[in-house]
Amino acid sequence: LYQKMGQALQASGRPIVYSLCQYGEAKVWRWGADAGGNLWRVSSDVYDTWESIHYIGFGLGELAGFARPGHWNDFDYLMVGLGNLSDDEYRTQMTQWCMHASPLITSVDPRRLTALEQSILLNKELIAVDQDTRGIPARRVAQRGKTEIWMRPVSGGYAAALYNLGEA
Repeated sequence: LYQKMGQALQASGRPIVYSLCQYGEAKVWRWGADAGGNLWRVSSDVYDTWESIHYIGFGLGELAGFARPGHWNDFDYLMVGLGNLSDDEYRTQMTQWCMHASPLITSVDPRRLTALEQSILLNKELIAVDQDTRGIPARRVAQRGKTEIWMRPVSGGYAAALYNLGEA
């Protein structure tokens, strides 16, 4: 059915973004682009909990090889502004989603965001990494204990993120 819909959208002659929502079932990242999809959910819903963000953002890094310009792994909504996590945890989610080249989608009411939450969601440097034209997602290049380094090729060089996932 996804293939038929993809063909129908293509035949319309209109520019349409086609998002496939399989919640990560049936390894949609392997066939989503061939079905005409521009993005596909890689997991069940993300929740405003550190466990959920950690699992999706750090546990699904092996999917990097399936994304490319026009075809994206969708890590689900940004939780920034919902209020259950610390500012650092929200910064971590925003950074990791951008390193993954995931679509940046939020459902929070922007009128209710604090100045700090706005600064996280509107960070021009991170958004530039997310939307880099090369479209190559990051990969984990080092891990020692609770620290991880992720790198992503971008136009003119690399973007790198160092994460301290520990309590200290």
